[in-house]
Amino acid sequence: NINLRGSQSAQKQNSWNTIRVWWVPILARGKLHVELLGDGFPGETQEGAAIMVAKVRAALNLRFQGGGAPTTLFVDRGAGFYHTSTGGITDGFKRALREKGLRAFMGNDASKQPGALQEVMLHETAVAWVRYKLARCVPARPWIETVEEYGARLKAVVAAVNQEHDLE
Repeated sequence: NINLRGSQSAQKQNSWNTIRVWWVPILARGKLHVELLGDGFPGETQEGAAIMVAKVRAALNLRFQGGGAPTTLFVDRGAGFYHTSTGGITDGFKRALREKGLRAFMGNDASKQPGALQEVMLHETAVAWVRYKLARCVPARPWIETVEEYGARLKAVVAAVNQEHDLE
C-alpha cells in the first residue's frame, strides 16, 4: 500500500543537499562561547577531536590573554575522544591535548564516566539553552541560510544565553 508510514529512522536522516554545521561549546569561568568547526570537519573522529582541541585552545588564549586560562578539558565519551568499547583515551585526542597544553578531566580512562550526563553537567545545560533559543529563531526560509548566517545566529543566541542566565 502506498499510504503506509515509512521508517521513523528514515525521517530523521539528512535530506538531500543538507549541510551539517559542527560547533563546540566552551564554558569557562561563567561565560559560554561557541566555535564553529568549519567546512570539511571530520566529525566524531580522532582528527575531529584534534581540530576541536586546537579551536578550544585558541579561544582560551584569546579570552585569557592575561594568563590563568583553564587547562582541563571536560568532554563526553565521544568516539573521537575515548574508545567506545573500553573508555581508553584515543591516541589522536591524547596527542592533541599534549600539543596544546591541555589535559582531559577523565585522564586516560573514561570508563567510569557515564555515557549520558545531560541532567548533571553544566555544559549540557548551556547547550540545551542554546538549542532551545536556536529553535525559536529559525529563519522563515532556513534552506537558504548560509553557514555564515547560521554562525551569526548561533553567536547571537550565545550572547543572549550569557546575558539571561547565571553561568557563573
